[in-house]
Amino acid sequence: GYDVKDGLSLIKATTETQSRTTLGDDDSVLWSEGDYIGVFGTMNDRSAADADIYQLVSGAGTTNGVFEGGLASTFDTYSAIYPVSIYAAISSSGQILLQLPYDNAVYTEQNFLDDVNPMYAVGTLDSGFKFKNLCGILELRVNGTGTISAIRVEADSAISGSFLVQNGEAVLYRVQGYDAYNYVVATISPAITLSTDTARSIYVILPPKTYSNLKITTTDTTGGTTTLTATNPITITRSVITSVSIFT
Repeated sequence: GYDVKDGLSLIKATTETQSRTTLGDDDSVLWSEGDYIGVFGTMNDRSAADADIYQLVSGAGTTNGVFEGGLASTFDTYSAIYPVSIYAAISSSGQILLQLPYDNAVYTEQNFLDDVNPMYAVGTLDSGFKFKNLCGILELRVNGTGTISAIRVEADSAISGSFLVQNGEAVLYRVQGYDAYNYVVATISPAITLSTDTARSIYVILPPKTYSNLKITTTDTTGGTTTLTATNPITITRSVITSVSIFT
């Protein structure tokens, strides 16, 4: 977990209805037990001058969470990031540098686990934060035989590494000259047993963009791999689940 400052206070944080730290039955983004958000104010020294980690204390399993932390209202507005683990730096202009992970992610069938889907908000400690998703979701529908224990998605441009979030906008910008990776690798836990009759869904988090030649490689529990390259461009939209045709 994370340490928070003394003198705790509560803030409210909501998520978008259509698109989590955990996906709900209606594909809404739900807060999960043990979630943390980073809350930041800035000064002209280009550093996070007033910052703390806030922990979810109520609202798990809903879009409306209450978080507890230790900030006072020093600034008129604050930025907030979920998950805290991807935060890298903040500038005096309010741009936040994030590091989207390229490996060690964990997905599960028809869902993804905590700390995978990045969200961003601007607000005050009194009014709270309305989080927006920074990425979109690619739904892979797979049928066949055997199992899937890992997945690699490779694109023709950076889909992980360093990205900026503009102050007040839930928009990701690639940072030139910083770490960039054109792939994401995730473990599927528990492994998915495929069926020839029913397609199984795997959700992959990707930055919004139109991707050409998207390459998907699945690994089974024996170490065998299968690779498929999409023949048509796939457009990923922020906070939208984009489903691709069933593949075997």
